[in-house]
Amino acid sequence: MRFFSLPAGHETAILFNDQRLSRDRVRYLTHCLAYRLLNCWPEPLHRVAMLVDPSPQQQIAVLALHHAGITCVPLAKSLPSTRIAEIIEQLSINLLITDLPRCEGPVIQIDHLFAAINDDAFEMTESADVPG
Repeated sequence: MRFFSLPAGHETAILFNDQRLSRDRVRYLTHCLAYRLLNCWPEPLHRVAMLVDPSPQQQIAVLALHHAGITCVPLAKSLPSTRIAEIIEQLSINLLITDLPRCEGPVIQIDHLFAAINDDAFEMTESADVPG
């Protein structure tokens, strides 16, 4: 994964394999996800753990958590599941974002986290002449 400086709205911000995300796209997804985490979750989130492989979604989720003022706790997949459970309990983790098929506790798959973001709103703002 390579990151680029963000001098203009439509230039590449994230390049991962064949996937390119513009600065505007990253900003849009970050704001949508931060809004969802702050305002649409059943309970207030204070600490969120992430157990995912590097990807654009993972990077955007980290940005969204930071933007929302929620503490992000990165976890290594090499940790034993018992240690992950201990960390989640000791740090009072409200939510675990993962790409693993089976995890225990308050868990959401990273794909499901991004599934509810409405791309129609992005298409309208991306084509509009809005200063960035």
